[in-house]
Amino acid sequence: MRVLYLNRADEFRDRSSLVIIAKSVIRHMLESDPEMFVTWVVPRGVKDEVLHEYVLAPMGENARRIRFEKIAAGLSGRTLGYLFNEDLWYALTQTKTPVPYDVVLTNQLALTPIYSFVLANRYQSNRHQVDVPIVNWQMWTATTQQLREVPEYYAGEADVVAESMSSLFATNVWESDVLRQAHMDTMKQYVQPSVLRKVEAQSVTIANGVDWPSLDDVFRRRKLRAIASETAPRSRTYVEQGPRLFWGGRLANQKKPRVTFPLMERVQAVTGCEVVVSTNRPESDPDVRWARHTFPRWALHTGVDRTAFFGLMGQGDVFLCDSASESYGVAWLEMLATGMLGVFAPAWWNKTLLPDWYPFVHGDPEYRVQMAVALLNDWPNGPLWSKYVPMVREWVWQEHNEERCGYRLGRLLRSQKTAALAEDEAKGRSSVGQLVLEAATIEREERMLGDRPIPEEAIYDRMRDLSESKREWGKSGDMVTRMFLRRCLETSGWRDVCQSDRVEFVRGDA
Repeated sequence: MRVLYLNRADEFRDRSSLVIIAKSVIRHMLESDPEMFVTWVVPRGVKDEVLHEYVLAPMGENARRIRFEKIAAGLSGRTLGYLFNEDLWYALTQTKTPVPYDVVLTNQLALTPIYSFVLANRYQSNRHQVDVPIVNWQMWTATTQQLREVPEYYAGEADVVAESMSSLFATNVWESDVLRQAHMDTMKQYVQPSVLRKVEAQSVTIANGVDWPSLDDVFRRRKLRAIASETAPRSRTYVEQGPRLFWGGRLANQKKPRVTFPLMERVQAVTGCEVVVSTNRPESDPDVRWARHTFPRWALHTGVDRTAFFGLMGQGDVFLCDSASESYGVAWLEMLATGMLGVFAPAWWNKTLLPDWYPFVHGDPEYRVQMAVALLNDWPNGPLWSKYVPMVREWVWQEHNEERCGYRLGRLLRSQKTAALAEDEAKGRSSVGQLVLEAATIEREERMLGDRPIPEEAIYDRMRDLSESKREWGKSGDMVTRMFLRRCLETSGWRDVCQSDRVEFVRGDA
């Protein structure tokens, strides 16, 4: 199976969740399916060494089954998903694409309707085109609720309409039930109930999950720190050996640091604990200046990348969360996975995220302060920690695991391809289908390849020898596209081994 992945991210370092999550999930997809190849569309300005260091290197041997297609991109952030240019046209359209693909995975949601009607699926309505399944990976989809709560993230209603309508034209993978429901509530303002039922029927929730192995390492480091604190000499101060408050994330209005930080200061005044703040905001950011000026005693770490964040989490124990809006809430889940315990203000996004039995949620800020104080005083082996840390970590491992996400998403993409092949079964019986099948069979037998793969170019050359027209099959721009020829072969018992960007076929039983 060949997957074309249209990624919305323009920053390919470990500070963009769109890359952090995608590279981990795709790694697990490749691990679960040894016959998968991913063509990843990225902005042309991304340097090869950056792609290698932050995307390919962590994937080990599976990196050879990823190819980057660089396109011109002059915009950034969410708006990058709206960009359409000649580069992207050639990457997508079946008559031009350098590598055929079986399914498209995208979080450039505003592009989905255009792609569905104009590009590969409907290009010139030619009978030698194929239907390519599209799967929307709904990460951070714009909704009216988020537009009200964090308007600075969006370009107004244009974002909401463009991204919401994409769900009509594809299978939709939602990262959380909260986001899925918020999307349905948004669409009610624009479409009829029958359309909503269509979207619901082609939707599934697959939690993006967290990087469990890395977070498990953080948990072990926290445990070692807890053991060291219990055996430390009594001469050491409470700050040196005691628990710590932690903040991990952007200092943005959405996260409500100007609400949470004063509460943390009150907790610190009661317990005398240390406070560690980790944010990816640069030192020059106004919110960073506010935090450093207002809370000068805190350990404030700025410009933190992914590796440093995982390191700093080892220093934390209790966190407070007043975030107004989250599509998923991955940072909070990561902290819970490390064995930290968090005190949450009730919000629409965490109502279904947190399990029903999670006790540290309350609407009264004063009571949340008392909860945090109680957790700090009970650290590290008191009844609250002994009971809830194992329960919370087991819940995160079961429900929010990147490995499980990768496997589930990979199976979904495979099912999309299988359904497309079933719909195109007749292509193998067409005149072109019979010709390409004959060419592949003769090429295999005359070259005595047995079970060894056959390059697609060899099959097309043999087709030219066999056909009376001497047509150059498989050439760029031909209306009988390589994607069509691929379907003809695969519906006749052949398959692409998908080990590199070089397309090679073997008999289905090989």
